[in-house]
Amino acid sequence: MFLSQLSDKNKEDFLKVCTCAALSNNVFADEEKEILYVYCREMDIEEHIPESKEDFDTLIGRLRGETNDEEKRIIVFETLTFIKSDGTYDEKEQDFMLKLTTGLGLSKEDLDRFDSLLEKYLLVEQELFDAIAE
Repeated sequence: MFLSQLSDKNKEDFLKVCTCAALSNNVFADEEKEILYVYCREMDIEEHIPESKEDFDTLIGRLRGETNDEEKRIIVFETLTFIKSDGTYDEKEQDFMLKLTTGLGLSKEDLDRFDSLLEKYLLVEQELFDAIAE
């Protein structure tokens, strides 16, 4: 939704964050891989699944230093959307999101706000689909 607003240098790191997010519950589903390809198209970069051997904390530290506040919020929101795309948001995924959010210098309240807004958005989206299908 907002990924095109990321700077070119942060797009690859966003994909790496998503890869870490997918693995946070030890399952990297084919559906998650397909979403990464969609993200690549949205960001206008080559479709791929990034391979990252670097530590998550190192990745977050770099992003914290190389992103502005708007990009940080985009990364948190889009990663939350990615994590919740399978309809679940388990404890490991919640812990991952809190670590990402605070690692980027945002607060738990920011994360909670994005979660609430995402839920509202999904409800409206479903209502639109239902209205169209009537």
